Parts: sequence; structure tokens; C-alpha cells
Amino acid sequence: MRTLRGIELAVLASILFMIIAGLYNYSQSRRLKQLGEEARITRQEIRDIQALKKLWDDRALPQKVQKLRSLLQSEQLESFTLKKRKLEMKAHNLSGRDLNRLMGKLGALPVQIRSLQIQRSGEHYRLECLCKW
Repeated sequence: MRTLRGIELAVLASILFMIIAGLYNYSQSRRLKQLGEEARITRQEIRDIQALKKLWDDRALPQKVQKLRSLLQSEQLESFTLKKRKLEMKAHNLSGRDLNRLMGKLGALPVQIRSLQIQRSGEHYRLECLCKW
């Protein structure tokens, strides 16, 4: 009877050990999947950064940014400063149509908008924008 009890304890201990090992295996496999997903996301972010660097190193980008000036009349522009890789633009008395056209062109350019302030006064808008690339 005593040896039967010892065998039952051994079987119980081995079953408990199998359950613990199974839970550990499950948690490690989930962790491995999670690390794989994080690595995939990181690789994608690196590819995106490399693509942006290519766009930002484009020598024609300052000319493309300079074309924003031609979208507005000279009396609407308070200032349009293009230094190195920064654009500072201030405009006033913009109609809704002018503002939409300007924002559409600006949104299509590969620039980082650091600051954008749009104020409405009556039917006209005032725009202050700081971009960098």
C-alpha cells in the first residue's frame, strides 16, 4: 500500500510537471511570436525612414517648395523664407479656395510641418506655417 501511494505521488508530480512545462512552452511561443511581430514592424519603419531620406535628399525639393509662392498673389504673402531645409511662410487675406489649394500642395510635398496656425477672420484666413525636411 505504501509503494502504491508513492507511485500515485510520482504520477501526480509528473502530471503537474507536464502542465507547468506546457504553460511555459505556450508562454515562450507567444513571446517569440510577439518578438517576431516587433521585428517585422521595426524593419518596416526602417524602410519607411530610408524612403523619406531619399525624398528629403531630393535636390529638386527646394524648387518644389518654392512653387508654393506662385500659388498666392504677392499681396497675400507677408513672408516666404526658404533657408537651408526650412520654410517659414506667413500669408493673410486667403480665401477658402486659396487655403485649400495651398494646403493640398503642401500636403503633397515630403516635408515635415513643424507648426501650422490658421486663423479665420470673417471670410478670410491667415496662415502661419513652419516646415522642415
